[in-house]
Amino acid sequence: MQDDPLPYQFYVAVDDDAINNLVCKKVIEKINPNAEVLCFTSPSKAIEYLFENSDKKPNLIILDINMPEIDGWEFLNRYQKIENPASVVMLSSSKDESDIKKSRTYDIVKGYIEKPLNIDKITKYI
Repeated sequence: MQDDPLPYQFYVAVDDDAINNLVCKKVIEKINPNAEVLCFTSPSKAIEYLFENSDKKPNLIILDINMPEIDGWEFLNRYQKIENPASVVMLSSSKDESDIKKSRTYDIVKGYIEKPLNIDKITKYI
């Protein structure tokens, strides 16, 4: 007997590295083939999209910390002003304990994952 497929879900990945976004997209689609994953290499464009399309709330945002345009912390500061924001998981190559602690100061951040992303690391958030 085959498991029922997961329902449609919508995710947003924000990382200035297009390859990391692609990995994120492929990992999520392996877990849920019905998922839509929208990837942004520009955090500013991601913020703009999320505010302009606030009626289409993602199930989860996967967010890098270290980005040149605006970093993940500034993204969070701006994004948490949206009405009823989506949950966020930080995805970073940083193992710095201060980053992990800082991520816990944001109510919308539900987890912190070290790169590289894989199925085991993200499953509990999907």
